[in-house]
Amino acid sequence: MRGLLVTFIILFLGHLLLAQQTARPVALQRPSDYEYLSAPDSSGNRKPLKVALVNRLQELKLPYPIIFVHGLNSNSTTWDSTTNWMEAQYGLSFGGRFDFCLNYDADYYVANKNFNDSNADMALFVSNIVAGDYYYVNFDVSTEGLVSPGYWDNGFVRSNQSAIAKQGVAVKWAVERVLQETGRDKVILMGHSMGGLASREYLQNPENWQADGRTHVAKLVTTGTPHGGSNSTAYNLGFLVGLDEETEAVRDLRRSYYYSEDSGVFLYGGREEMTDSTMDDNLGVDFYNVDVNCDGVTGQDIVGLNEKSLHKDWDFAGIVGNCDGCWAEDGGVGDGVVNTYCANLNNFYPELNAETFYYNAPAYAEIHTVLPGLNSENMLGLDEPDKFELAYKIEVNKNYTGFITMQAVEPLGYDYDYFKFTMPYTGTVTITLNNIQHPELTIALFDSVFTSPGFVVQEFGNAQLTLSEPLMRGDYFLRVSAIAGPESYLGSYDFIVETNPLSSVSHTGNKRDAIHIYPNPATWELSIDTKDVSKISEIEVITSLGEVIYKTSEIETITRINVADFPEGMYILKLVSDNNVISKKFIRSE
Repeated sequence: MRGLLVTFIILFLGHLLLAQQTARPVALQRPSDYEYLSAPDSSGNRKPLKVALVNRLQELKLPYPIIFVHGLNSNSTTWDSTTNWMEAQYGLSFGGRFDFCLNYDADYYVANKNFNDSNADMALFVSNIVAGDYYYVNFDVSTEGLVSPGYWDNGFVRSNQSAIAKQGVAVKWAVERVLQETGRDKVILMGHSMGGLASREYLQNPENWQADGRTHVAKLVTTGTPHGGSNSTAYNLGFLVGLDEETEAVRDLRRSYYYSEDSGVFLYGGREEMTDSTMDDNLGVDFYNVDVNCDGVTGQDIVGLNEKSLHKDWDFAGIVGNCDGCWAEDGGVGDGVVNTYCANLNNFYPELNAETFYYNAPAYAEIHTVLPGLNSENMLGLDEPDKFELAYKIEVNKNYTGFITMQAVEPLGYDYDYFKFTMPYTGTVTITLNNIQHPELTIALFDSVFTSPGFVVQEFGNAQLTLSEPLMRGDYFLRVSAIAGPESYLGSYDFIVETNPLSSVSHTGNKRDAIHIYPNPATWELSIDTKDVSKISEIEVITSLGEVIYKTSEIETITRINVADFPEGMYILKLVSDNNVISKKFIRSE
């Protein structure tokens, strides 16, 4: 009986600890001027940070909003150059910034993932959060809620040098709030340097996922991220750039420890111990703590991040910097901070086959800090998926924006962008692309199992394309494609998928308009009006599986086909005219 009681108490306390670590954080209040960046100048003014425009009705353009995560010893302004450009170039809207202090109790020697109490390491401070196309996660926050505190400011606790385990929890809550504000089903995570590892910490630990057991992440894009670790801050020289080499983040970023030469525990696994054979980084210099998973207990065997699975049902892209003459650890090449091998995710997860883009610069100084401001490379990484199983989900009757960009494998080949939508009823779908700035742009429609392509529309030089077809209720895929060039990313395209349960005549702006079929859907008889086209020599009816179930060469001005005995479903009508083949769809329904 006593044993059962002890077991119950242990389980109960464990439940309380888990609840404390996973409870939704309450955003803390702070003085309004703490929203600003930098200390006051001679006039008492601070440099303002970008804030969401709460008084403007923002129309979202992207299928999924982007959450930008900065790197070590940095802050959200890392992304300002690129996001300001995206606003001006594409009209994207800013949804707000999540300010997390990750050392809220100011105790460097004990770690946890709790929120807001006196012993908690984590705190979220309130900021303007509205529906937008992109957001920031910011770790450069003091215990007072001051953004980008200086060393002498109240509450300066090196929050942006805290453990990656805590950063992953922060990403979790940012994702949840963005989903709530936008109504979207997924987000895109884009991380610079350590921000990419913070995003992976969220993705690769199910305890960090959302309440329904899903990540709700469509794509991860990393730029200059040390997936294999980085020792560039070693040798006690970090202070030259404001780094404290005893902090948790420096500990977690280690590929190997300088003194013991063992592999970094956070990335490659091992025991949380500070001895000569494990996490000893420098002679006479120790980390503040070795609690890698931040659970308040040390001495545990840790499963490294690179030992954990990355699912192929997320899309991945990576940007790798390489500069001529830049110093790189171990004599390799890199961006001056991270070598190219460690920045390539495929070297650690080859099964992902993540698209990898290289930025080669003729520079002799580090370009690591330049990477977040590269508009072209960032847009290459943010490209929509080129596989139907990763297609971005869109809603009908809503406007969206997409992009044509060069590909990593075939830079001057076709860029294929896949989107998925649900037809809510049997009727007509009309897909319209506007603001087309790419020659030879093509739209195509595919069925739910992607076994047979639907009709394709391709009209060169037009600013608008329209595809209108009858569809049964169900899921479908839209593909937008064009040949991509070096500057294709500068132009976007806008599109909308509209549905109508009553529409029966399809039109696409080409000679297929001259052929009218009605009624569509048809129950008893289908009429085919070909009086406005040249002589039709043959008509076939083909099932969705490619089987010809009806054929006739007895063509009249209006040809009528008895479809009463056809099974319900979608059919392709094939008409042969003067060595040309014209295809149209119709639906047989009761």
